[in-house]
Amino acid sequence: MEHVVQHNPVPRSPMFATPVDQQSLDAYIQRLPKSDQAVAYTVSMMTLNLAHKLVNDEVALETE
Repeated sequence: MEHVVQHNPVPRSPMFATPVDQQSLDAYIQRLPKSDQAVAYTVSMMTLNLAHKLVNDEVALETE
């Protein structure tokens, strides 16, 4: 069953640009020095997982 979240629980920061897609985020990280890329990928994937969790939590609240 598909559920539409009525409230976006993921905050948006106006201080940072939003990549068009994952490929543009990857291209941005690839332009960083090699020594920084592992940290950038780790933080970006942790952030993606947090966003996924926040949406799942919101879906769970709305379906209670």
